[in-house]
Amino acid sequence: MAMQTRDPGTSAAPADHWRVRVASDCLAPLGVRPGDSVVVDLAGHPRNGDLVVAVSPESQLVVKQYFEEGGHVVLASPAPGHPATFTKLSEIVILGVVSSFDLHGRQQQV
Repeated sequence: MAMQTRDPGTSAAPADHWRVRVASDCLAPLGVRPGDSVVVDLAGHPRNGDLVVAVSPESQLVVKQYFEEGGHVVLASPAPGHPATFTKLSEIVILGVVSSFDLHGRQQQV
């Protein structure tokens, strides 16, 4: 999923958070449409099932659900038709955990 970051520290995102604009429909089942934003806690540590912003092995910025077991990670989209990424934890970079959505101008906590 292609993403576009906005300046950190905006009024809706403190300095330790980033606002990331969603560019695809991979979060549509959660009510997040292309053009909506997610707020990412850069200090957050992901737990299984959390939405994270990560750099994939293909060097793409993605927002997906995080699942880890035994040093391996699955990054899965809630939307059907979007492939999951299966990789070693050492092959991806987790930038942070999604803490809220900005849906069409309305804030919603995760």
